[in-house]
Amino acid sequence: MGARLLLDLTEFCQVAVGGFSGIQRVEYELGARLLADESLDVAGIVFDRAAGVFVDADAREIYARHSTVAPVEPIPCAPADGPHDPQVGDPQGAPLTPPEAGNGQPVHVPESLTRRLLHRFTRTRAYLALRDRWPLAAIRRAVRPAAPLPVPPEIIAEPPQVEPPLTAPAQVASGDTLLMLGAPWVAPDMSTELRKLKDHSGCRVVLLVHDLIPVLHPEVAPIDASRFSEFMTQALGVVDLCIAVSQATARDIAQVCAREGLPTPPVNVIRLGDDLAGQPQPDRPTGIPEDLAPFVLVVGTVEVRKNHIVLYQAYQQALLDGVQLPPLLIVGRNGWLTDDLRYQLEHSPQVGGRIIHLNSVSDAELVWAYTNCLFTVFPSRYEGWGLPVAEALARHKFCIASDASSIPEIGGSLLDYASPYDPRGWMDKIAHYANNLDALAEHVASIKSGYVATTWDATYSALRSSL
Repeated sequence: MGARLLLDLTEFCQVAVGGFSGIQRVEYELGARLLADESLDVAGIVFDRAAGVFVDADAREIYARHSTVAPVEPIPCAPADGPHDPQVGDPQGAPLTPPEAGNGQPVHVPESLTRRLLHRFTRTRAYLALRDRWPLAAIRRAVRPAAPLPVPPEIIAEPPQVEPPLTAPAQVASGDTLLMLGAPWVAPDMSTELRKLKDHSGCRVVLLVHDLIPVLHPEVAPIDASRFSEFMTQALGVVDLCIAVSQATARDIAQVCAREGLPTPPVNVIRLGDDLAGQPQPDRPTGIPEDLAPFVLVVGTVEVRKNHIVLYQAYQQALLDGVQLPPLLIVGRNGWLTDDLRYQLEHSPQVGGRIIHLNSVSDAELVWAYTNCLFTVFPSRYEGWGLPVAEALARHKFCIASDASSIPEIGGSLLDYASPYDPRGWMDKIAHYANNLDALAEHVASIKSGYVATTWDATYSALRSSL
C-alpha cells in the first residue's frame, strides 16, 4: 500500500449525528478502525463541488462527532441577520433569509420541527430537481434559529461543511491510496475529478461497492438514481480495486462493466460485521407502548426497495382472513417513494394499530428491539448485503427473509424465505412462527449452534488485507 491512505469523507462529513443508515454504519466501523491503526498514515479528503477539487478534511474530528462515548455538544447557530456564505442563495443569487412575522421579528420555530420539515422537503421531487442550485447546507443556514440552542442527543446535529474560502487543494502523491468507503455518488461530478486526480498523481483508487441497485433496478431507487449511475459507471473505469460486500454485488459489478463495455476491475469480497458499536446495553425506546405484546421486528429505512408495503398488505390480508398476527415494530428512518405507505399506516384504524414505526433509534434502543422481539422479518426486494438479517442472527434471532439477491448468502438454511411479492406468503409464515413456538425454538437452536457471527474487527482485517 502507498505512503498515505486518503479516506474519502465527502458523504460522511455530512452525516447527521443520531443514527446511521446501513452504508453509514459500514463507513463508521471501518473508518474508525483505519484511524486507530497506528501502522497507517491516514488523512481525510473531501470533494468540494463548488470548487470542483478535493480538499483536506480532519478525519478524526469528523469521526469523533459520531463516537458512541463522546457527548453531543451544542451546535452554535448563526444569528438570523448574520453574514451569509457567498455560496448560499437562491437560484437568482439572492440570499436565503428566514421568514419574518408580522411585527418584523424572525419567527422562532422549534428546532426539532425545523429538522423534520427539512427532512420531508429534501425528499420531494421539487427539491431533488433543484438541489444543485439549492444545496442542503444553504437551506440549513437559512433556517437556523436566532439564538444558540442546546442540541440534545435525540436531535440531529448539523454536520460540518466545507466552507469557502478554500484551502489549497489536497496534495496527492503517487504512493497514496484513495479509499472510498461510503456513498461518494452524492457528488456525481466527483468522478470526472477523480480521473484527473488519478492521472495527475498516479494514486491508487479503491472503491467499496455496497450495491449497484440504482443501475440495475432504477425502479426502486430515488428519483435521482441517474446521479448514482453516472458516478458508478465512470468510477468503475477509474478504480484499481473494488471491494464488494457480497458475492451478489461482485456479480453485479461484472454485469455492469460488461453492459458498459468496461474491463472488470479486480474485485475482493468481504463480509460485513454483525456487532453494533460498543455493544451497548439495551435501552427501551420512547414511543413503545407499555403493554406491547410480543412483537415482530423489521429494521431498515422505510423506502420502496425495503418493501415494507408487503408487510402492510400481509397484515391487511390477515384481517380479512381472521388470522392473528403479533404487532409489527418498524425501526428505520423515513426514506423515499413510500408516502402512500405512510399515509395508509397513519389512517388505517385496524392495521395501523398493529404496526408501530420508530423513525430513529440509538444503537442501545436497536439492541432492545432485537433482544425483545419474537423474531425478525426482512422483505427487501434487492440488497447489496442485508445487514439487519446478519445483526438478527448474531443475536440469535430467527428471521423470515426475502429470497432475493444477496440475502441467502447471509444465513443460508438458518433462515426461512418468502417472495418479496407475496403478501399472503408473508402472512402465513409470520402466523406460523408466532403461533408455533416449538418450530421457532428449533430455528433459534440451529442459529445458536450454526451461525458464526462476524465482528467488525474481522471485517476490518479483511479490508486491510485487500489494501
